[in-house]
Amino acid sequence: MNDSSTTVRPRRLRFGVKLRTILFPVLAAVFCCASTTAFGSPMTIDDAVASALRNNQDYLIAKSQLEKAEAEIQKATAGALPTLSFGSAFTRNLKIPTLSIGGESFKYGSDNQMDVGLTLTQPIWLGGKVFAAMKIAKIYKSYTEDMVREAEGQIVYGVRRAFLAAILTQDVVKVYKDALSTAELNLDIVNKMYSQGVVSEYEYLRAQVEVANLKPQLTQTQNGAVIALESLKNLIGVKLSEPLDLQYEFDSTVVGRQLNLEYLQNLASANRASLQQQEHLADITRRAIGIAKSGRSFNLIFESQYGYRLQGDDDAFRLFKGHDWTPSWTAVMSLSMPIFDGFSTTAEIRKAKTDNQDANLSLEQLKQQVELDVRQAYYTYEESGERLKAQLKTIEQAEEGLKIARLRYQNGVGTQLEILSAEAALTQARTNYVQATHDAAAAVYGLLRVTGVNNIEMLKEQ
Repeated sequence: MNDSSTTVRPRRLRFGVKLRTILFPVLAAVFCCASTTAFGSPMTIDDAVASALRNNQDYLIAKSQLEKAEAEIQKATAGALPTLSFGSAFTRNLKIPTLSIGGESFKYGSDNQMDVGLTLTQPIWLGGKVFAAMKIAKIYKSYTEDMVREAEGQIVYGVRRAFLAAILTQDVVKVYKDALSTAELNLDIVNKMYSQGVVSEYEYLRAQVEVANLKPQLTQTQNGAVIALESLKNLIGVKLSEPLDLQYEFDSTVVGRQLNLEYLQNLASANRASLQQQEHLADITRRAIGIAKSGRSFNLIFESQYGYRLQGDDDAFRLFKGHDWTPSWTAVMSLSMPIFDGFSTTAEIRKAKTDNQDANLSLEQLKQQVELDVRQAYYTYEESGERLKAQLKTIEQAEEGLKIARLRYQNGVGTQLEILSAEAALTQARTNYVQATHDAAAAVYGLLRVTGVNNIEMLKEQ
């Protein structure tokens, strides 16, 4: 089982240094990964994000909605522009009406009639619905752009978390490898002492059992690393069979700084895509009320027709002889005013107002949720930084405890149990430290997600 796709070399720092001084070198050292995979493709966290954005179907679908929004703007604009159409009609008079004048009857019409011509229609006033539709279409485009940004933010955050999870599992593998090496070193020492008759067979067997117990644990963590890496591959659209060399460089200059919660709240209000998306929706539903009310307004439409008419009996019409095309040109200004529509307009207005009310309520609910998200992310950020600082001291203490236990054992005043307990404590401390570094990085990315920004430096109050 190959777990060498990334190697992390954490540096020790002295306890007591201020948090902002500690966390920068710690995270930089922990997350800067030196490649040891001979055939793996190097991939940074930004590469993983870019790959996911190229391949994620939900994001591609969201982007395609931008074209639809452009079409909606064009469609709404067309409602205010004139339309020009060509038409042709043939009429066959099965019974020609007659007109009686002075006792004599005259045919009123002909057997056949053909009309061809152009019709120009220009809306003058449709109750304001055309201009409202144009404005809504433009707002809808902004709504769609925010939808794309929200989809992108979700994907970026998901990939970052998956990338960190893969790094975490590989770091845990390294911890257990170190633990196994420590146990094997202890077994070697006990074996030499047992061969000299200094320690009992029980202590020798106990050291062997400790090594045997760590091997399946190492295998389990290696399997977990493989699963986490394959989950990342699946998320970013990379073949599971393709090896990857994860390289992580974490810009931790902001970690450890005292961030301003109020500033983060304002940052989220101004940049959170989902919030702006809901604001656009509330604006759209508000303007939709005006469109619904336009059903009570008058409509004024200008129409002009220019064409030719040909009339004649069957023989003449068939040969187009003896008859001329007669030109005509008309202009009509029509005014219509609804009197009673069965209360359909009233129903449309009520529905539009209800939609707007729901949109505003959802907006207020989302604002509260965004505020809560920022607070939770802020407290997680502070807690993860403090926990990382504490874990540094724990590792130093566990390493010192193991040294003392070994020295006592070699001098004949300690027991094998002391060594095994010290080794277990060191393994746990290192595991906790790796988890703490992961959580610290995840906390920063969490703040970026809830505030809607993608630059760590923007989290610091300007």
